Amino acid sequence: MATAGGPNIERDGLVFGYDTGANPSSDFNHKNKKRRFFKGEPSTNLWDSIDNTQSLRGNRTQHYWNGKRWTIDGSYTDPGVPGPKNIYLGKVFKFTSGALNSVWSGNSHGYMLRDIATTSGQTYTMSAWVYASIDCDVDSIPAVIEGEAGGESTVSGFPASYNLSNKGTWQRTAKKALADGNVRFIPTYTKKIGVTDGSFSGFFMWAAPQVVLGDRPRPYIQTGTSRSSTQSLIDLKRTTNIDVSNVSFDSNGQPTFDGTDDNILINNTPHVWNNSVSLDAVVSWNDDSRSIVFGNYNVGANDINFEKLTGRALRFYWNRGERDVQTSNNVVTTTGNYHYITFIRDTTANEFRIYVDGILVSTSANSGTNITSTGSTFRIGSDTRTGTTVHNGTIPIIKLYNRALSAQEIKQNYNTYKNRFNI
Repeated sequence: MATAGGPNIERDGLVFGYDTGANPSSDFNHKNKKRRFFKGEPSTNLWDSIDNTQSLRGNRTQHYWNGKRWTIDGSYTDPGVPGPKNIYLGKVFKFTSGALNSVWSGNSHGYMLRDIATTSGQTYTMSAWVYASIDCDVDSIPAVIEGEAGGESTVSGFPASYNLSNKGTWQRTAKKALADGNVRFIPTYTKKIGVTDGSFSGFFMWAAPQVVLGDRPRPYIQTGTSRSSTQSLIDLKRTTNIDVSNVSFDSNGQPTFDGTDDNILINNTPHVWNNSVSLDAVVSWNDDSRSIVFGNYNVGANDINFEKLTGRALRFYWNRGERDVQTSNNVVTTTGNYHYITFIRDTTANEFRIYVDGILVSTSANSGTNITSTGSTFRIGSDTRTGTTVHNGTIPIIKLYNRALSAQEIKQNYNTYKNRFNI
């Protein structure tokens, strides 16, 4: 059965978890509640309203793309071409021949723009989704920023102009610039050279305008709204706020741990250490240094950590009982490759188990003082008490269960993740 953590992910006994939706080969749909829970980096879309966009306001039809299909009702119609698969656009405007209604120096221009108050000396990035029909004969559809202080520039990984050699496709264009007070942002500046009446063949479409503070686009936020640090990453159980204020983000807007002070601190999460428990994650490391993947902290130095040691071994460590279970060295790689790792505390079998990529790699007897946990916090990406032993890499998926997963369930989770993360 497909579940909210992705198809065929085990949910029985799940207490807490997240799935960033990270996939190295694709964008993600922040509206797809079936799998993609991550919504994107905290930010504010300074483009205040798509409806009040200056120019071309009267030469358009409006449509609505939810990531899978077009909405058909009294306000929206099907424009006749598919939207971008699994990409939420919201309201989309379609412009047909005659829409290029501004004439300068014998050229016909059609543009969508907003003048936005900005802070001088800060860098802002503009982006939008654009589509041109196969028969559209405009000469260019660039993105333009005017009134900037330091000159506009391209954004790595994003075209600054619609590629007309690939007409019939959706493309996300972007530009960035250093601001100097008010700035004019023009995500589509459609030109047809040598005409004065606006005539052109075919149509073009435009959606999801965004202007954000920073040097790269963010996953789309609806115009005039913000995404806070607790709205960016959603708990799979929808019971715990995940605050990403202390996490870095990579060039694709995905959360990452920079190896200095990044971590995610979860307060008031149900803890179950006195019974069977499973800790489950997809992880990558960028270096060989010791790093904490996740752990638990109690007052009185009752630390519980699941960590990678410098020899590339994995270890579960509980310092109140001076007890641990450790794998052999070189069980994981540290060159950015992903691994699916699982720690099991099985009170029925009275043992600890560690799995890597669905395979059991270490077993140890659960002897000595029982592990207890009250009034504790759960930390991801650094040691649980001082936050000084940190993770350098990514943790796109993490889950905490209040029972011991079976070998079959772990293999099931691994089979779901292995192609997605090229494990």
